[in-house]
Amino acid sequence: MQAVYDKLLAADAVVFATPIFFRGVASQGKRIVDRAQALWVRRHRLKEDPGRPGRRGLFIVTAGGSSDRVFDGARDTVKAFFAEVGIKWWGELVARPLEGPEEVRATPGLLDKAEAIGKALAEGRPFP
Repeated sequence: MQAVYDKLLAADAVVFATPIFFRGVASQGKRIVDRAQALWVRRHRLKEDPGRPGRRGLFIVTAGGSSDRVFDGARDTVKAFFAEVGIKWWGELVARPLEGPEEVRATPGLLDKAEAIGKALAEGRPFP
């Protein structure tokens, strides 16, 4: 995890991407969030701010189904994660209902939108 902390703290931008399972972040991403508790301790207990100004976070999320609320829990988790590691919420790319990679490619405009968002993030521009 130390290597992840180092990369997370050095990054100018962080992209957190996850499919949704039962309205939550997938376990692989949730492990990173939970292990970031060490950075929370640095910030709140040791009074060492692990972040630096200007860092941006992008949330990319997909899910099956059609409920508007399916992303709420995961969004709250990622917003809290970003805030506690000194990353400003920059925006999100939400795609649903998707059940697999073939549906991503088949959704009109989705890959173009993702490319435009990625370029804006990399270039430091506002969320499109």
